[in-house]
Formats: sequence, C-alpha cells, structure tokens
Amino acid sequence: MRYKAGIIQLAIKRGEIEVNKQVAFEKIKQLVKENTQLIILPELWATGFAYKELPALANLTPELIKEIQGLLPEGVVVACTLPQQEGRHIYNTAFLVSNKDILARYQKLHLFSPMQEDKHFAKGRRWVVVSTPLGQIGLLICYDLRFPELARRLVLEGAEVLIVCAAWPQMRIEHWQILLRARAIENQVFILAANACGQQGRLKMGGHSAIISPWGEVLAKAGKEETVLMAEIDLEKVEEARRSIPCLQDRRSEVYHE
Repeated sequence: MRYKAGIIQLAIKRGEIEVNKQVAFEKIKQLVKENTQLIILPELWATGFAYKELPALANLTPELIKEIQGLLPEGVVVACTLPQQEGRHIYNTAFLVSNKDILARYQKLHLFSPMQEDKHFAKGRRWVVVSTPLGQIGLLICYDLRFPELARRLVLEGAEVLIVCAAWPQMRIEHWQILLRARAIENQVFILAANACGQQGRLKMGGHSAIISPWGEVLAKAGKEETVLMAEIDLEKVEEARRSIPCLQDRRSEVYHE
C-alpha cells in the first residue's frame, strides 16, 4: 500500500485558537489539494500550553474536531492533539479523525514534569494502535518519544506507522532528531513527526518535523520555520526491512521478562 503523508509545522500562538485555526486549516486544505491522505499537526496545535485557560479551551475541542472533519474528503485522515475534558480531568489527547469518524483517541501517557505538564493534565492509562485504511497506526505525543518501551509495545501490537505530535523545544532539538531515527530503525516502522516551531511564552520550539522510513532514511525534513512536508509512505518497506533484518523475530522476550 502506498499513499502520501503530510506534516504541518506550526508556530502556535498560545491560547489564540482563531489565529492558529486560520493557519492550520489553510495548510490542511493545501495538503488535501495535493492528494495527501494522512495529515499530522503538532501537539496542542490550536491552543498551545495555555495552562491557565485549559478548562475553557477543552470545552472547545469537540467543535474543533468537527471543523477539521468538515475540511476532509473521503479517505483523508488527520492526527492532532487537543485538551480533552473527561469527568474531572483534562487530558492531552491525540485524535485520529476522518470526515465521518473519530478513529482513535490517545491520552498522553508520559507528562513532561520539568515543565509541570503533570500538574495540569491527567496521565493517560492506555497505549493505542488503530487499524485504518492507511495501515496500522500507533500514536505518541512528544515526551513519549523518550520511552522506547512504548514505541516497541505499539509495534508488537502491529503498528506499521508511528505518529508523533510534539512541542519539542529548540534547546533539545538534537535529541529529537536522534530519537526519531532511532525509533524508526529499532522498530522498523515509518515515523511521522510533527513539531511546533516559533515561540510559546519563554520557550522557543525547535521545528525540524520529519518523515522517516523503516530504514532510518529521512524522507522529508523541516527547518525552524512554519512549513508543510510531504512524502510517500510505502508500507511494503516495513515488511522489506523486517525480512532483511528480523529484529522483531530474533527478540529474546523470555530474557527481558516482558
């Protein structure tokens, strides 16, 4: 199976939903015109980390999801994260949506304590792999990338593509680039990683969104500015990599006590 994937790298304005929507929606429309079937937005693309306004912003999430769905023709899927209210808690949630359905919700498992994310969001409890017309897709959000056991679990559950929605800062952008390629190579999957750019409060975001093959090849890469990336995803490359170097088959799970 082959299809075109696209990444939207945004300079997110913290708390300014209408401004962020205008830019993001125009870029979604652009990618749709280019026959892109899988589109990824950065972490908290519409709101940024506006902690003080989270309850009010989370109330707007259902309508934002509907607006995205209204932009999509049949066969196009968008991955994005937004604050989600569930009972008394607010989660940093990744949504995978088509024009008619919410295909998956993933509540971020690893909250970045150095920036007090764990003080404002509740921790998710479950990893997510979802079967779609575009293959088996696993979802990660930003800090999750530093936990190889999560990416490996998604792959053991069938993931062929790992999506990473992120707000990764410039000061640690080398870590981002190394970890993206490492996760692709060690798991023999496609990595589609959308990062924020620009300034959020005092923190400068790093950009450098990327699409990486199961062999670790960088198929498309952004710089520091707002941009759109596109690359072809050929799921046969996943099987090819795993046949050539059978890492998953040669694992010693009885030794690792999994």
